[in-house]
Amino acid sequence: MVGQPKDSLKELLDFCELPNDKKMFSYAEQTLQSRPSYQKFALPPEITPIFEQTMTELGYD
Repeated sequence: MVGQPKDSLKELLDFCELPNDKKMFSYAEQTLQSRPSYQKFALPPEITPIFEQTMTELGYD
């Protein structure tokens, strides 16, 4: 959504059967920003494998 707010919001509005709103598009383009990626952090070795498996299953690299 943050990479292409106008396209994402248009799809969302269409799905909700709501009219397009130029003010909302303008606000979204000014407000939505990509967040910096998080740096890896150390985990206790007992939970590292299950944490990594869960993150992979959720689509995180």
